[in-house]
Amino acid sequence: MLHLSALAAERGGLIPTHRLIAEGVSPRRITAMTKAGHLVRVRQGWYVLPHIDDELAAAARVGGQLTCASALARHGLWVLASNRLHVAVNRTACQLRDPADQLRRLAPDSSGVVVHWRRERSATSALLAPVEEALADYRRCADLEFYLTAVDSALHRHALSAVDVQAVLRYA
Repeated sequence: MLHLSALAAERGGLIPTHRLIAEGVSPRRITAMTKAGHLVRVRQGWYVLPHIDDELAAAARVGGQLTCASALARHGLWVLASNRLHVAVNRTACQLRDPADQLRRLAPDSSGVVVHWRRERSATSALLAPVEEALADYRRCADLEFYLTAVDSALHRHALSAVDVQAVLRYA
């Protein structure tokens, strides 16, 4: 029996079509599962489970993962509020989408998407960037005082160890 939650867990919520096919799911069955509401197609070749919230799905639709202030807030860290969706994408990504319609429904005052380009191919490894990567992206977006406050918040919430904080601060 196919366990969609296990497939989603492999990539932090994302399910690539090739994994479904490797599990013996035919393209016709994938279409049927999508129509039945068991899967949500976020972009060509990528699916998520239906309970994934709008911001994470929107980041996947753009072609990457939630990062920077958007991800740090989800990790429970203090960050300066942003009305923009921050999405990390791989440096070689093409055909990015702007989920403008969905963003307007999610947050009518949203001012769009901020794209953070990644050198390594980590932006399609999960729907939510890890704290270390989100902090690195936040450093490029926020003033130093706000970045350091987020690092302090990560340390106090035990989202980073003291060793991790030293490595993160090297980017400051």
